[in-house]
Amino acid sequence: MPKYLDSFNALTLFREALNNDGLNANLYTDEYLNKFRDRSNPTYQYLYPNVD
Repeated sequence: MPKYLDSFNALTLFREALNNDGLNANLYTDEYLNKFRDRSNPTYQYLYPNVD
């Protein structure tokens, strides 16, 4: 059974890939990415979903 990445790790790797290709990854700031990992605010589960 394959193991899937959560949204935080997938976006972190996507940002790294953009940087490696010399493209603009400024949209994916650390603050933005941490909202996908942080579940302290109930609205984050709708605004920043964590789906497989």
